[in-house]
Amino acid sequence: MSNALDFSGKVVVVSSGGTGTGSAIAQAFLGAGAAVVVCEHSQEPGLATSTGRELAYAGCDLSDYAQIETCIGQVAAHFGHIDVLVNAPGDVFPEDTNALSNGESIIRQRLVTALNFCQVANRVMQEQRDGGCIINVTRPGSAPGTPDRAARDAADAGVANLGTSLAVEWAPRVRINTLVMELTQTEQSTPRRGDAARDPGTSSTSTGDATDPGGACLFLASALASYVSGTSVSLPRAGAR
Repeated sequence: MSNALDFSGKVVVVSSGGTGTGSAIAQAFLGAGAAVVVCEHSQEPGLATSTGRELAYAGCDLSDYAQIETCIGQVAAHFGHIDVLVNAPGDVFPEDTNALSNGESIIRQRLVTALNFCQVANRVMQEQRDGGCIINVTRPGSAPGTPDRAARDAADAGVANLGTSLAVEWAPRVRINTLVMELTQTEQSTPRRGDAARDPGTSSTSTGDATDPGGACLFLASALASYVSGTSVSLPRAGAR
């Protein structure tokens, strides 16, 4: 029996994949045999290549539509195809959202960037025999009345609705799903939040493990989920009941 989670020969693009959640997702696909291309602002490589798998790193201003077009075009020209796109926006912490003046930048980072990558990648995938798969990563909304979260919550809700709408528009060649996940422990979150606190309602720490989103994305991009599109999949905190 073939391994449905073997991505050998597949090409995966991860936006914001140099650190944090995006890095964990990129590493998961790399470990599953895929050729992975990380699109990130930084010009320095952000992932190890000790597995011997093929990893490319593309410097790209994620807020610039023209640069996204160039990035995706270069990937398609080099590899000949793009099978999976994962939009994993950088983590936005509460202290980053206090100023109302940051609202537009937060919405651009979390929603507009995802929309732009989806549109550009879709043009490539629609021309491919096997189409393609897009996964947008977002966060659940805050509890009602939570201060200083309006822009972030609006953007994250927009990402979820974006996947639902585009899945209908671009079917059947391109599948689109949304991974809604709680905060996970990564190299970004740990220094900002300290050691994960014990949640009295769980048997584990209050944050998920960095491998959790990677495993979920492997499933959503695999043949095991070939019938899944336009769906939001929730990834709760580790140990949550």
